[in-house]
Amino acid sequence: LKHLRYLNLSKNRFQKLPESIVNLFGLQTLKLRSCFELLELPKNMKNLTNLRHLDLDIKRQLNSMPSEFGRLVNIQTLYAFIVGKDKGCGIGELKNMRLLRGSICITNLENVSSVTEAREAMLDKKPYLDKVELQWNNFKDRFVQQEVLAGLQPHKSLKELQVTNYGGLMFPSWL
Repeated sequence: LKHLRYLNLSKNRFQKLPESIVNLFGLQTLKLRSCFELLELPKNMKNLTNLRHLDLDIKRQLNSMPSEFGRLVNIQTLYAFIVGKDKGCGIGELKNMRLLRGSICITNLENVSSVTEAREAMLDKKPYLDKVELQWNNFKDRFVQQEVLAGLQPHKSLKELQVTNYGGLMFPSWL
């Protein structure tokens, strides 16, 4: 299937995608909506360098994006980014995804530990994003959450911002 450009696997009950999916080098669109039993994405997704659209909704059972997901610099549509704890799975993986557009939900922000780390996402350099949802799932340190939110300043052209489960007592000056 070396010419496959579009793959819709939405509304299925699989727990894992086959690792061989990362050999579909021409793949531009991968739809995984409502795959509620999906536990992880393929480890070498970074090889799908032509991927433009990953239609993935937030799944509580997914712990993070695959390592080095940030190599997918051609991504334009990414509805969900799940911040992981491990190296190569952090929020900094969003840094070079300058073509992102539309809306994105960034979740598991409790895994971001500082304002410096939060700034690595470079949300302020993503002018084509219309909507950003910032989501914490576990309460940790109020001060750290305040710092992280401060570092997640979006581009000035953003139209909609949603902040969920934020435990900080104050909001950043950019808001």
